[in-house]
Amino acid sequence: MRYPPFKPTDKQREQVRALAVAGINFDLMAELIINPATGKGISRKTLAMAFPQELKLSKAQVKGQVLAALINNAVRHNNVVAQIFLAKCLCGLSENGVPGWEEPDAALAPKRSRDDLAKLTPAELARRYREEMA
Repeated sequence: MRYPPFKPTDKQREQVRALAVAGINFDLMAELIINPATGKGISRKTLAMAFPQELKLSKAQVKGQVLAALINNAVRHNNVVAQIFLAKCLCGLSENGVPGWEEPDAALAPKRSRDDLAKLTPAELARRYREEMA
């Protein structure tokens, strides 16, 4: 006996999208989508033919929506946690600093002890500070 061709409903399309996002394999997904004409799950081939866009794009669409929401929270709502997460993931930042940015070499910095600075007058300290900042 030949059954009419399978025609997916909007509810089944949504179900396949949710299953694809969850990472359910195609064989199990096909068993869960019931063909009303037979009362049984559809075949893997029917799944691929009836739901090509849902299987191909669902996970990418959800990832895009999540990333858009994260960026929105970071930029528009000034959510610091979202900003830190994006800085680490997208910009490569970490608690240890920015890759490629090096601290000045301590060996090149002039050697000063607290005793040397303690001997200077406030005016002399201010002058040296201005010189170093210039």
